Amino acid sequence: MNTEGESVAGASASAPLPEAFYRDLGHGRYESSPATAGPWSPKWQHGGPPSALLGRALEQHDPREGLRIARATVELPRPVPMADLQVAVRTVRSGRRAELLEGEVSSGGNTVLPARAWRLVVSPPDVPPLRPEPKAPPLPGAQPPPTMARAHTDGYLTAMEWRFEPGGGFDAMGPGTVWARQRIPLLVDER
Repeated sequence: MNTEGESVAGASASAPLPEAFYRDLGHGRYESSPATAGPWSPKWQHGGPPSALLGRALEQHDPREGLRIARATVELPRPVPMADLQVAVRTVRSGRRAELLEGEVSSGGNTVLPARAWRLVVSPPDVPPLRPEPKAPPLPGAQPPPTMARAHTDGYLTAMEWRFEPGGGFDAMGPGTVWARQRIPLLVDER
């Protein structure tokens, strides 16, 4: 969806969506856009965009044919500031059938998001599934932008499209189901 310039309820009527979550500054550095701001404060990023940025870096780090990321763990030991970020990835262990990668997002010299990922040999196409995949419920129709009491909505909440099952929402109590997708790309000039 091309939504540049589109205004959203809960966002400033004159504030268009940024071009992307980040702008690549080169050499593993990224400029954070206002779209990364989380609902808790305009000073701190939501965990989704920096996790995606690091996930992208893990996938692109020294790729090897026949291997793929099978598991990644990301930690948020401290808030990710609304600032330029540095992303770095290294290979910890490399074998014929498995590799262990480590990565981190840092800001101002402090690690704000460390991660580890296992890259494993891809299974042959004739391997049967362990159990059948459950069928996803039908996608609800388009909905107005959600609200969240006492939240900063001009960042990540606005940069994502949210579709809740009837009766659901950020302020609804109890379990719920929501579909979400980016309204803007992760990086400028990269879809």
